[in-house]
Amino acid sequence: MNRTLPLLNLVGVLCLVVLSAFQWGAHRRTQGEATHAEAERVLLSAKFQEQARAMTGLASDLEGFREQYRAASQLARECELKTRDRDREMARLTLDCAQLRESLTNWMAAVAIRDDRLSELTAQVQSVALARNEAVERFNALAGQYNTLVQALDEARTRISAMVTNATAVGAAIVPPKPGAGTDQRK
Repeated sequence: MNRTLPLLNLVGVLCLVVLSAFQWGAHRRTQGEATHAEAERVLLSAKFQEQARAMTGLASDLEGFREQYRAASQLARECELKTRDRDREMARLTLDCAQLRESLTNWMAAVAIRDDRLSELTAQVQSVALARNEAVERFNALAGQYNTLVQALDEARTRISAMVTNATAVGAAIVPPKPGAGTDQRK
């Protein structure tokens, strides 16, 4: 379990890096296409102005110029539509990026909360282990005292037993046996 969380975190971070790289590439392509479209628009605009000057000098080519003008106008409209589409796409990507940033911020906050909770639980486990160790030490001290008392009691019983045995032996040696003590006198 301790190894899976960092691995999951690593996989999550790698996924975010890949997603960020993908979005950066898409944004870069979109920006390049928008720049290219703008350059085409500027180029077409310059061409249009050049043709407008040529129209005043060349009345015979008026019909050809009108066709070229219509084609250029159509291309400009298409470029404008493409530019609008690219702008919409860029706005959507910007929104996606903001949402990803928010998700990343929320994820980082959740990780911080998880880490704080793990720290609290670690402190509790250490406190319980310390209390357990103290209880074991008190138990061991009490068991040692109990063993000492039992040993002293056994020694006292042995001494008392020895004293009773010695007193009986001494008493038997001092008191002579009574005549007929070994026989029954009721007969």
